[in-house]
Amino acid sequence: MGIFSRKKKENKRNGLLVLIDYDNIDSHLMNHGKKIDFSELMMDLLKIGKVRHIFLFIPFGSYHGLPPNINNLGYEIIVCQKMDRIDDPEKREDKVDSRMALMSKNFLSYEDITDVVIITHDKHSIEMASEAVKGGKNVIYFAIKDEMARELQEFTEDYDINVLPVPTKGRKTIFDI
Repeated sequence: MGIFSRKKKENKRNGLLVLIDYDNIDSHLMNHGKKIDFSELMMDLLKIGKVRHIFLFIPFGSYHGLPPNINNLGYEIIVCQKMDRIDDPEKREDKVDSRMALMSKNFLSYEDITDVVIITHDKHSIEMASEAVKGGKNVIYFAIKDEMARELQEFTEDYDINVLPVPTKGRKTIFDI
């Protein structure tokens, strides 16, 4: 028999879609003197499955706070614009939540995506996670569980969704330089 007649080996490894709300996670970790360890996060993700797509959503102003090797580690950066709030013209909000939701919706029909990993504490991710659950995808959060929005904590408990700790390292301050 030739090589073409062999049955193709089926890959049983999970395919991950990873969505990171950088400012949300970073602000919580900052309160603990920590920051995301992007190398360790990638290693943790690879233990779960194959990282098919990993998107790091940031508002424009946060770009320079990212580590210089972020692209070399395989993260795709999505810079989100700011928008004026109609109810309070003095405040501006970024479009991270809506861009994350839109991006996740684009990938939920992909058969090679078995797991959706969401890294945030924000309750705005519930609808996105709910769509993934309805689509038969496994949902996993990385967060500080006690600091997640109350509604998000209830959602993860109701659906028995794993909440894993965010891999961190110490945040350098001006006093460490």
